[in-house]
Amino acid sequence: MRLAKLGGKTIRVAAELLVATSLGAAARLTRMQLQAQLQMPVRPQVGEGPKEAHKGALEFRYASLSKQLGRGVKSVRSAVKQLEQAEWLDLAQTNRVAPVMVAARNPIQEHYEQLAADAGCVSVGLSSWERLS
Repeated sequence: MRLAKLGGKTIRVAAELLVATSLGAAARLTRMQLQAQLQMPVRPQVGEGPKEAHKGALEFRYASLSKQLGRGVKSVRSAVKQLEQAEWLDLAQTNRVAPVMVAARNPIQEHYEQLAADAGCVSVGLSSWERLS
């Protein structure tokens, strides 16, 4: 974990997010700003159903989110879509006019936790993923 300061708030940022080559700079900043400004919850476990995964998830609308982040709606939509495709965000929306529910994910950590589970380890912390690679 690394510490970043956004808008006067210090947040913990997963090191994996900073080195993820599948994400652009705007997507990384959007993920960090979501985390800092909106106290976005972390998705509890991989493999849960949509209702369990989004229990307590943050709800937002793109227009209000773009206003909070100080960016255009199209750029926020693009960054959120990129984060979802790279599995850094878990999104659900019942219809086009309903708010979007979002929860944070860390696909790299989830991958190594799955490897540890398959190997029979009890738990894997963020610092132990180097040993597994």
